[in-house]
Formats: sequence, structure tokens, C-alpha cells
Amino acid sequence: MLAQRKRRDTFFAIVLACLFAAFVSYLCVHPYLVGAVPNTSSSAGEDFDDGWTTEDGTPVSLTKLGALEGFWERGVTIQKRLPNSLDSRVELNFMSVNLSVHLYYDGVEAYSFDPPRTPGETPYATRFNFAPLAPSDAGKLVTIELRPFYTDMGSKIEDMRISQTSAYIQGYVRAHFVAFAESVLIAFIGLAVFGLEFALRKTDHGELDLLALGGVAFLLGVWSGAVTGVLQITTGLASLVGALEYMSLLFVPYTILRFTSSILLPPQRKRFDMLAGVLAATAIAVSAILCVGFGADMHSILRVSHVHLGICGVLIVVQIIASLRMHGIDVFKEALASSNAMVIAFFIFVACGIIDFLRFVTPLNVPGDAALFIRHGLFAFVVVLAIEAARASFAYITRAKYADTIEVMAFTDALTNLGNRAAWKVMRDEVESSLKEGTLEDAIVCQFDVNFLKRVNDTYGHAAGDRYIKHAANTIQRSFGMEGSCYRTGGDEFTAIITGDALDERLNECRKLFEVSMDEQNVAREGDVALSMALGVAHVSESEPHTLRAAQSTADERMYDNKRAMKAERRD
Repeated sequence: MLAQRKRRDTFFAIVLACLFAAFVSYLCVHPYLVGAVPNTSSSAGEDFDDGWTTEDGTPVSLTKLGALEGFWERGVTIQKRLPNSLDSRVELNFMSVNLSVHLYYDGVEAYSFDPPRTPGETPYATRFNFAPLAPSDAGKLVTIELRPFYTDMGSKIEDMRISQTSAYIQGYVRAHFVAFAESVLIAFIGLAVFGLEFALRKTDHGELDLLALGGVAFLLGVWSGAVTGVLQITTGLASLVGALEYMSLLFVPYTILRFTSSILLPPQRKRFDMLAGVLAATAIAVSAILCVGFGADMHSILRVSHVHLGICGVLIVVQIIASLRMHGIDVFKEALASSNAMVIAFFIFVACGIIDFLRFVTPLNVPGDAALFIRHGLFAFVVVLAIEAARASFAYITRAKYADTIEVMAFTDALTNLGNRAAWKVMRDEVESSLKEGTLEDAIVCQFDVNFLKRVNDTYGHAAGDRYIKHAANTIQRSFGMEGSCYRTGGDEFTAIITGDALDERLNECRKLFEVSMDEQNVAREGDVALSMALGVAHVSESEPHTLRAAQSTADERMYDNKRAMKAERRD
């Protein structure tokens, strides 16, 4: 058990270390971050955001297209002249949101983005456009026809530049690197919380649902990273990144509801947790039906996640009211007492989430992406969480040092250092489970009984009797312990088990070693009493039913047969 737990904890430590190493490697080698493309003045290009007008000469702000009269019904056509000279390596690069784009140079279409609204496209999401330019296009009139895909979401154009595309991408990634790195760190801490939960699973670490907490951090980290646009611009996988953004947002309410339930401890908590699971499953099913069955695009099914968030918000309020009615204000006092900083940070994060949600559903014109406030609130929360987790881990490691010693003592026979009766029961249950599941086909169980122990005790004293038992244990361990596991299951009774392949050959080898070791132990015999043990062996496969208990019973019978035969041969 101890070795199994250590292997498990080591596994999770390795997984987390690999994830962190992969992230660090990504930051170190990605060309857009390390600057593989020289950022010279020519490659940096020219800002092309200002100076746009409508066809009748009305000035246009590219970030406030919705303010133009008739934009939501008819869209808008904007225009501006290109510089009088162009480098041969540049393009017209810009980011559009919720817009179809048709771009012309002196009336000749050079670029367009106007995909069908299908499950395979996410036109509502951010789109990076790279329109080709040639030196011959210098001085031409650029005309762009813009049409909003939807009337309930903001439409705008940002970061328009005439530059090398590689330099544009590099500049965008560097400008949004802090937000993206913050999001990845949040997701990584979420994974670390998963590992912490598994490490602390068998210890008392309070009521907090760490799996749900890790889910909150991981999913929101993924969502926040997706909305920065860094993944999209570096991979070009707009639809995949949009789907990742949507799916992570769809699962978040379930994890938040589970975690708040563990904080508030409302009456009938299991029902709240079950309801959270039902809501999440329903939201997923509805999204799949709308997408696959009715051809809805990502924007249409986005409303499902908003409804899901709203319902979970209502349930959290219900949980708070139910907890207050049952526990009074003490429920918050207890939560604060167990982890003051973490609970406060969590509610600050929730407040930031509400602010971002209001920014999304109302016409508040606050600069920044959809995760602006929630990212910072969540980052503050996970930093506090990391500190709390480190504290808990340190306490766990401190306890584990003593727990390991206690566990060894609990499963080890003090006289012989073999496994004791409790350890044998654990082994027996594990083998029985493996036999039942089919992962283990057969096993051999060996029963030992020490002869003449009473004579040694009566003649030479109990100290000599203890030494006699130790000689017997050494004999069993040096022979059957080479191929299996050995246990002291009674005063003068021992059990050994052999599993794996080639059982009969290994058993024969153990028997040979048993005889040799018996002779060696008799050199240190107690007075004139030679070491003697009865032995019975049985295969699980030959027992009815094919269980370890049945095999042990058969081996026991054979051991007593052997003991009677040994007594019959005695001449003293």
C-alpha cells in the first residue's frame, strides 16, 4: 500500500513537471515570442487605423462601427488610400470581430472573409485578416465592405497595419503575452490542484472540493487563454480555438457550483451537486442537438452557456440562503476560519466574473477582451490558492513522514519483520480482486506451521521461543520470499503467496532454498531442538471455487496432513 501510494504521487508529480516543462519550452522556442523575425523599422510597418471615411466622406472610427447610422441593418463601406510606396514583402493586416469583410484595391477585390454560418465556422469570434499587397498597389484606394454577422454582439476592427505578416503576428503575441501567460499559469495551477487532491485524498484536508476547484481554475484558464487571440493567430485554427473557448465556458458553471457547495455546506448538498451535474449534461446535450441536428453556429449555442451560467448563479444564491437558514452566519465564519484568504479571494474572483458578464451582455464600452476582469480576479485567486496549496502540501509532507512510519508499524510483525495479519488481509483482498477482474490467472498460497515451539518455550524459556520463531521467519523469507510475499499470520503460523508466471518452477526453486535455509538456521538451534516446519501448498486454479480463500483452506489442510506425517516419523 505504501509503495503504491508513493508510485501514484510520483506519477502525478512527473505529469505536472512535464506539463510545466512543456509550457516553458513553448515560451522559449516559439519564434513569435523569442523574436526569430527581426523587428526592423520596415518589418514593423505602418499603423493604418486612422483616416478612414465612408463613401460620402464621414470619418469612421474602426473600433466604434456600431455607432454609425444604419450599420446594424446595412453594414458600412469604408475607404482610404494606400501610401505612395509599398515594400514588396508587406500585407494589409488587421483583426475583425463579428464582421464579414470584402476588400478592394481601386474596385478590384483582393481579399474576402464571408464564411457560411455552419457548425464548422465561428464567424462571431475574432478573425485575423491578412490581405495581400504588391508595390504596384501603392496609392490605390482601399475600399472595405463590412457587414455584421449578428446584431446582438459588438463589431469592430483593430490593429490594422501595413507590415510583414510575421512581424504583425510577433507584435500581437508580444502585446498580449502577459494576458496569455497569465491564463496558462492559471490553467497549470488548476492541474496542480488536481494533483494535490489525489495526493491528499487519504488525509483529512477539510470539506473543500479540490477537484472542483482545480476544474474552475483549469477551465477558466483555458477559456481566458483562448479569448486573448494568441492561440488563434499563432496556429490559424480559428474554429478549433472557438470551440475550445465555448466548451471550457460550458463546463465552468458545474465546477463553480460544486466548489461553492463545498464552501457553504447547504442542506441536501448531494442534491445540489447532482442538480449541477444534470444541468451540465443538459447544456452539453442541447448544444450538441442544436449544432448537429439544426446546424446552429457557435454564436447561437453560446446562449445555452449563458443560460447555464445564469441558472447556476441562481442556484448559488439558493445555496447561500439555504446555508444561512440552517447554519446561520456561522457557515461563513467556519469557511473563513478554515481558509480565510482563499474564500475571500474566491468571492473577489466571482465578482470579477460578474463584471465581465455584464460587459458582455450590456453596451458598456470598456477596452479589453471578454476576460479582462475575470483573468485578473482569477489570477489573484489562484496565487492565493497556490500559497494555500503549498502550505497544505508542506503539512502533508510533515504528516506523511510520521504516517509512513505508522503504516510500516501497522503492517509489520514486530518480532520477525515480516508482514503481519493485517498486511496479509490487504494482500489477500488485492489478489482476490485481481482474480475476479481477470488481470491475474493463478496464484500459489503456502501455509507454514512451526513444530516444537511449546517444547522450546517450556525447556529454554520464551526468549528462546522468540529466537526460534525468528529462525523460522528467516528460513521462510530467504526461500519463499525470493519469489513471493511472506506474512506471520499467527503465533507459530506463516503464509506465503507467489503470483505471476511459471508458478511451479518458481515453487520448486523455493522448496530447494527452503531446505538449504533450514539447515543453515539449525546451526543456531535452540539447545537440542532442531528447526522444523510443516508446509502445505495449493494453487488457486485447483481449488473450488477458484478463490484465494479456497486455496488457503486447501493449503491449510495439506499443511496439517504434513504435520501429522512429520509427527508419525518422530522417534523422540
